Amino acid sequence: MNYDDIPQNCSPHHLTDRVLLEIDLLLARAEIFERDVESILMKETPQMRTQTIKSLQEVDILTQSLQCIAIVLKAVQQSMSEEKILALPEIVSRVPLRDMAMRLSGAAHEEVSHTFTEF
Repeated sequence: MNYDDIPQNCSPHHLTDRVLLEIDLLLARAEIFERDVESILMKETPQMRTQTIKSLQEVDILTQSLQCIAIVLKAVQQSMSEEKILALPEIVSRVPLRDMAMRLSGAAHEEVSHTFTEF
């Protein structure tokens, strides 16, 4: 991954802001997915519908989990020192999704739409 055009360091506060933006992106993607699955559900047979409902419930749990992580992260963020500096390349090199790693490093965030993809 090329980090030439992004800052090499940032404060924990700024990095948690970026993580919170990632959570927002994931929640938006989950909402789009849930709407798409609900429209498919209307066309399914009763036998297929049971599995789809279970899948939708799992998406709902994932969405609620992301919201809870965001709440905890915001609370932790308030107690972080702005004086500490984090080395971004070292941290984001652990993130296997290239686009997400770039956004966490400070690249511009994409708008989520039906055509949004991480690949």
